[in-house]
Amino acid sequence: MHKSCGTYSGYTIHIRDKTEICEPCRKASRIYQKHKRDQKVKSLGYDPRRFSRHNMSREKYEEMLSKYNGSCWVCQTKEAINIDHDHSCCDGAWSCGKCVRGLLCSGCNTALGLMQDDKKILNKAIRYLEG
Repeated sequence: MHKSCGTYSGYTIHIRDKTEICEPCRKASRIYQKHKRDQKVKSLGYDPRRFSRHNMSREKYEEMLSKYNGSCWVCQTKEAINIDHDHSCCDGAWSCGKCVRGLLCSGCNTALGLMQDDKKILNKAIRYLEG
């Protein structure tokens, strides 16, 4: 039991009671959230609900996943857990399925998004890195 709040990991109690979250509860919550994220990543496989918004069949997903042995199509070092599609084709997070480009790790998927999927910006970034 935490001395400061009298709970074991009462993060939700702090929220319910609208009290300041003590450091032990904050740490316990971080550990719990990391565990949940890790479990989610491990359980990612073919999920009909997840892939229906990209109009992707199990066969198509398995085919794409095997292209780089489950690795990201860009860096080829991390696990590919994100489906990347061309946002100029379909508005929002939903995809027609024809514009799916590949499977990416979170870092590469985020990087492309931050660079607005723009080749000019990506080329400028490459020139910047080259000095």
